[in-house]
Amino acid sequence: MKKLVLTVFIKNKEYAKALMRGLSMESPGIEVKEAHSLREAQVCSLYGILITDREAYGTFAVRIERQRRLTVREMVSKSSELYFEGTGILFGMGEGNSARVWEIFSLTGGAGATSVAVMTARMLAMEEAKVLYLNLKRKDDYSLYAGADFSGISSKRKFLYKLMNCEGIFPMDEFLARDQWGVSYFAPQPVRNSFEYECSATELLALLCRRGGFDHIVADSYGGACEDAVQIEVASRRDSRPENSNLKIDFRILNFSKKTGREDLLLLPEDQVSFEPEREGINISMEGEFAQAMARITGHMKNSIPDM
Repeated sequence: MKKLVLTVFIKNKEYAKALMRGLSMESPGIEVKEAHSLREAQVCSLYGILITDREAYGTFAVRIERQRRLTVREMVSKSSELYFEGTGILFGMGEGNSARVWEIFSLTGGAGATSVAVMTARMLAMEEAKVLYLNLKRKDDYSLYAGADFSGISSKRKFLYKLMNCEGIFPMDEFLARDQWGVSYFAPQPVRNSFEYECSATELLALLCRRGGFDHIVADSYGGACEDAVQIEVASRRDSRPENSNLKIDFRILNFSKKTGREDLLLLPEDQVSFEPEREGINISMEGEFAQAMARITGHMKNSIPDM
């Protein structure tokens, strides 16, 4: 089944039309139809998922209650779960629509990999893409740069518990905060990152690619967690230690480079002005040299990947 077929059968026709538009925009892997009669709805529920406010028809039906209308993403998640339970076929957010993973890492400390990862996520999100920043390293120091409000966001440990104990697919909204550029983040932990020591980074990435509904996942990692990822090493001009890695590297960014006047695509300038200390973290300017260089580098990497 190349597409998940969703059929809308709702009394309020204006709401039905709006819902169909929302479902279509959620994923290109969804085919949306409207049933105009009870007979048509019953037939459609035999080979797809029926979304209705009437009495539910069989196993493959998502019932919309008047008291609480589900969000579009909740409907897609519920439909995916029902389809998987009934057929054994897993639908994430559309076949062929798995997220692109950008794995950003450094072989030495202090190279600035986290600030590069956060800025890469911002650049991708500015193209109206759904982007997740995912830290897979021990310390959640991305909280310095994220600029997102994490109050009221459920913890990573609760997310992992639900992941291991909840059958099927569930909405992720309660676990994610978004910054002003549209990048999604899990809530940082004060001591040690649960995604580093309580789960497999490879399995977590595979799950989020299939079920998260993201276009891009920027993984701040140690490298090599995802075989299909774009592997980006961040090196520091300040570090003269020899490189020693067996990891596949697609791109190498040299941070803190000297200002030579050249327009090298993978050179990041030594730009302290763009990093502005604030009470609760560091604001990375979107108008400074660092942001301009990252926009150029991100564009170059996207254009260098054949299927982007």
